Amino acid sequence: MDPIGTELMDAATGGVSKSLRVKLAKSVLRLIAGGPGYKYLDELRHNENTIEGRKKIDSIVAEEVARQAIADPDYMERAKARFLGDMFAKQENVEAVARKAQEAILELTDDDILSDDEEGPTQDWMNSFTREAEMASSDDLRERLGKVLAGETRKPGSYSRATVRAVAEMEAETLNYFREFLKTRVDDLILKGAKWEEGAQFVKGSILLSDGLISGSSFTNLTVDLGAAGQGHIADNSFGVIILGKSKTKLQVPVFILTRIGKEIANLLEVKVDPKKIGTVTADWNKTDITKIFGGKPKQTVNGFEVPESHVYFVGTGTE
Repeated sequence: MDPIGTELMDAATGGVSKSLRVKLAKSVLRLIAGGPGYKYLDELRHNENTIEGRKKIDSIVAEEVARQAIADPDYMERAKARFLGDMFAKQENVEAVARKAQEAILELTDDDILSDDEEGPTQDWMNSFTREAEMASSDDLRERLGKVLAGETRKPGSYSRATVRAVAEMEAETLNYFREFLKTRVDDLILKGAKWEEGAQFVKGSILLSDGLISGSSFTNLTVDLGAAGQGHIADNSFGVIILGKSKTKLQVPVFILTRIGKEIANLLEVKVDPKKIGTVTADWNKTDITKIFGGKPKQTVNGFEVPESHVYFVGTGTE
C-alpha cells in the first residue's frame, strides 16, 4: 500500500467506527488514485462500441504525437516536462487534502457519526471534489477541503457541489467577514443592527451577498410577535434572544438570511455565538415597544422558552 494509504489505515484504527473508517478509506482511495473505481470500469467493459471508438481516436492522436516528436523533439520534451510537473503537483495536492480529511475524521465524536451506510460520497460529487482538490496548493484551502470531504463522508449530502466550488474559490478575507457575521447567528438568521447599513459593515455585507453566503437587504426583517403576554423570542438549540415589550406588538427585527451555501460553509467554520456582539446589535434596534432584551442558551418548557441563570441582559435594567 502507498505511504498515505498506510498512514490512513494505521491512524484510523482507533476512536472511529468501522463503518466510517471504511467510508473514509474508499473516499481517499478514489481521491488519490484519480479514478472512480471498479464499478465504473465494469460499466466501461459493457460499452464496447464506445471503447472501440475511443481506441481509434487514441490511435490517431498517438500517430500525430509521434510525428510532432520527430519534427520538433525539444518541443515535445518541454511539453512532457510540463505535463509531468502538472500531474505531480495535482497528486501532491490531493494527497495533502486526503491527510486533512483523515485528521478531521479522527476528531469526530460518536455523536457525529450519523450513519452506518458504507457507500460514502457519490461519484459525481467525488468528480467535482477531485477537480478542486487538485488545485489546492495552500494549506488553508487543503484544510477546508479536507473538512468538507470528512463531512461528506460522515453524512453524504452535507455539502453540495456548489458549496465545494465556493469553498475552493472563496477568498480568505471573505471567509473572515463571514466568521464575523456568524457571531450574531441564531438559527438560520444573522441578527443585525440599523448601523450595518453604512460604513464597513455595509461593505462586508455586500461582499457576502455577492458571494451567495447570505440573502436579504435593508428591508429584510423578521417579524417577532410579542403576543398577549408581551414576550417573544428568536432561538435555536444553542442560543436564544428573548424580547419583552408591549403586548400584541409585532416587532420588525433586521436580519440577513443564510443561503444553502452559507449554512453549509457556516457548519464547516463552526463559529460560536458571541453574546457581546448580539448585545451590540440588539442595542441598535428600534426600542419604542421594547422594555427588555436578554439572551442565553434557551430551554424549552410547556410555557415557551425560558432563559437559564447564566443569561445576559442586552437592553433594560437587568432586574426582574
